[in-house]
Amino acid sequence: MSSPVRVIGAGAIDVRGVVGSFLEPFEFEASGPAGVRWKDVFSLPNPSFRRLDLFGKCVCLCAEAAGAGRLLDEKQRKNTALVLASRFGCLHSDLRFAGSLAPGERVEPAVFPYTLPSTCLGELAIRHRFQGPLLALISTSAGEGPALFEAQELVATGEAAAALVCIGDCLPEEEAARIGLEPRLALTTLLLTGQESGSPTLLDWTRVREAADPLGVVSAALWGDER
Repeated sequence: MSSPVRVIGAGAIDVRGVVGSFLEPFEFEASGPAGVRWKDVFSLPNPSFRRLDLFGKCVCLCAEAAGAGRLLDEKQRKNTALVLASRFGCLHSDLRFAGSLAPGERVEPAVFPYTLPSTCLGELAIRHRFQGPLLALISTSAGEGPALFEAQELVATGEAAAALVCIGDCLPEEEAARIGLEPRLALTTLLLTGQESGSPTLLDWTRVREAADPLGVVSAALWGDER
């Protein structure tokens, strides 16, 4: 049976860098994604990128690499859903803001908006003029399945014309060590449309959806290191 949706764009970030169906591999320097300047990666400007938190920067980089701003027409954008699943979400910003409230520290009010995991989706909606449903989920260590299912259902049932689904984390080593967690930099974005879309299928959606490690499947395909 054919899949009810198709993958027309994809992006991935890991410790190596960022890559996507609309971006040749861009390797990070020692500072990782925190040290990336938008103009070094993409030609189209993104004035808001500098003020984003680390998680938001990773999500925006990944979405741009997937062709989020190029593959959909205006009608589709008006009904494009945004779905996020992350284990740690904006924990990086949570810890930073909480630390600024400690005695003797200077409060950082500009960080507060980024203590919501859905803020990065709002940034994507503004940049790409997406006006569909929005869903942010906090997952378990291997809990991307519900987000993939929800994105599929939104498109398959016609509730959304397309869906941009973001799964994964960006938790730096320093913050992870402070609270006894393993650092993790692994994020993937997938742009989904219905079968009637004229865009070619980029990845086998069924394989991605049913994989034990969907991030690994997408990353391997984009980096060209599938075995």
